[in-house]
Amino acid sequence: MSHWIPSIVFVMALCGSLSSVQAQEVPAEKQALIDRMMASMNIEATVDQMVEVMTEQVVNRVKRTSPGIKQDAIDIIVEVVEEEGRLLVEQALSDATPIMAKLYTTDELEQLVAFYETPLGQKALKSMPEVMREIQARMPPRLQNFQQRVAAKLQKRLEAAGYQ
Repeated sequence: MSHWIPSIVFVMALCGSLSSVQAQEVPAEKQALIDRMMASMNIEATVDQMVEVMTEQVVNRVKRTSPGIKQDAIDIIVEVVEEEGRLLVEQALSDATPIMAKLYTTDELEQLVAFYETPLGQKALKSMPEVMREIQARMPPRLQNFQQRVAAKLQKRLEAAGYQ
């Protein structure tokens, strides 16, 4: 069973990485705007969607690498990945406030809030998970092609430079 763990960790690492953001004071006016924007973005649903995608990726990888895996093991994997994935995504999102406060002026935050509160802003938010899923679905063949091209170019360039 422990041979699944590297697959799970690998996929989770591919899903994203966290960089620690030092605690920063965010002015109250910016904090209120960022909070309002996060609410209009329905950030809780976004967290759910991100965790769902991450869990799906882990389960698919485990099933590919361990075709005979039993459903009860999959259920345990799903439970752990969802729990830890939610924590990971929530930590990443908590980094967003100080980053956004640093990158955007108060006026820009007001404009972003205004946009996300429009019907078009809401449509953009609702359609983004589908956009990301479709992009992600097209990546495997591209990644394989990328790896092949990089390997061929590296071999050619290193040989030309005298490396075997």
